[in-house]
Amino acid sequence: MSDFFPIPQHINSGEGINSYLFDLNDPKQTKILISYIQPDAQLKVHAHPERQMGMALKGSFTMQIDGKEEQLNELKNAYAIPPNVPHAAFNRSEKVAVGLDIKRKICEETLPEKQDYFIYPENERTLRTGINMCFFVSSWCEVMLSRIPQHASMPAHQHSGEQIGIAVQGNYLMQVGDEEEHFHFGKIYYAPDEVVHSAHNPFTETALSLNLFLPHRYNKPRKYQRGS
Repeated sequence: MSDFFPIPQHINSGEGINSYLFDLNDPKQTKILISYIQPDAQLKVHAHPERQMGMALKGSFTMQIDGKEEQLNELKNAYAIPPNVPHAAFNRSEKVAVGLDIKRKICEETLPEKQDYFIYPENERTLRTGINMCFFVSSWCEVMLSRIPQHASMPAHQHSGEQIGIAVQGNYLMQVGDEEEHFHFGKIYYAPDEVVHSAHNPFTETALSLNLFLPHRYNKPRKYQRGS
């Protein structure tokens, strides 16, 4: 069994919602769901003690958080929910939507008393290696959306903090520690603190990936103020 590339378990999250659950078996009990949401399907209002963050990987669906609603469009915006805040999801479109949810146990850090529930891309940049990226920044982590063109690579490196990656589009090769996997849509890796990892795209199509940094690596957390 791989230490860095978790194998998903298929579960039914509700009527019309089929999910793949990735359990990272890490100290914070992080769990990742990739869910296929049929038209008119809904996840009823609920709350839990974990933090949660997510976005639409394909298509669009509506997220309701503490009574506030916003449509999530494919890789365009994201949401972040503090512990014990009621939330729900609805697919009001005519197509199947694919949603990403990350749940993580709270620890000693404290969240701001007020924060935005919906977050948007910022700080776009391009590395010398050709990888273009932007960030979705919440109070407890940041998500980097990367575009990896043909022959581009992220050289082997390591850093403090954990990193989680999700393949969103195209194909690329991902190496974590001494393990390597061919990545395509829905594949996930987990790089614990100080574990060496790298990525390379030898294929013709530009690949897209999401990478979560826990805690923040590129962008310091903001002091969010909820809108009126």
